[in-house]
Amino acid sequence: MKKFTFLAYTAILLLSFCDSFAQQTARENNIDKCGTQLWLNSMYNQYPSFHQQYEDNERMLGEAVTNYLQQQQLNSNARIEAIYYIPIVFHVVLPNPNVVTDAMVFAQLDRINLDYSGLNP
Repeated sequence: MKKFTFLAYTAILLLSFCDSFAQQTARENNIDKCGTQLWLNSMYNQYPSFHQQYEDNERMLGEAVTNYLQQQQLNSNARIEAIYYIPIVFHVVLPNPNVVTDAMVFAQLDRINLDYSGLNP
């Protein structure tokens, strides 16, 4: 058991050291892991109006997201208040299916509706 614990601690120590070393090397060498900013800069230089168009699109996207989130907050009960009609079938699997009455089936259906609507006591 002591040998396993020692190996586990050694592995964790080595992995954490390797990870931090790799991050320092990437930062020191200024390695870009994503080419988006480089592409944007080249587009800004090649097409001067692209920068304004990009900023306008970013602003419109931000407004659209904000409006959507506000609508979701205002209509938070819309999903809960919606009524869905789902066709169902109850299979009564008994030697004598006449033992189960329609009232029992409808009572069970009412219970299922309460459970799925979150109104069950």
